[in-house]
Amino acid sequence: MKKEKSCGIIVFYQKEEPYILLIHHNLGHWGIPKGHMEIGETEEETALREVFEETNIKTTIMKPFREKITYSPKTNVIKDVVFFLGEAISTQIKIQQEEIKEARFLSIEEALEKITYEEEKKVVKKAIINYLKDDFKKEA
Repeated sequence: MKKEKSCGIIVFYQKEEPYILLIHHNLGHWGIPKGHMEIGETEEETALREVFEETNIKTTIMKPFREKITYSPKTNVIKDVVFFLGEAISTQIKIQQEEIKEARFLSIEEALEKITYEEEKKVVKKAIINYLKDDFKKEA
């Protein structure tokens, strides 16, 4: 069994309400920016690098949010994905066209509708409920 590990960040920025950065992969699914760890990187370094590579957005990671999901993307592969919560320092998106069709900041409601995979949706809901929006607790 081969093990893989990716790290990403639920990136938000606050206007009247929080907006969350999502990417639309060339393969068709919507999700949180993330990617594979490189040798010698910490989880946080990987997450920050991947968000920047995919979207050109610089981010600060907020402690103590760290959530992990594990799944099998293909036969004989187990993948851990670690998610952090971070605030966008900039909002000027420039996508990495090799992998991504588009990226945009969406309202919480729009983001939760768009995210393709249920496990990722659960992680985002946890971040929202615990850190971003008190009144979302009533809606969730």
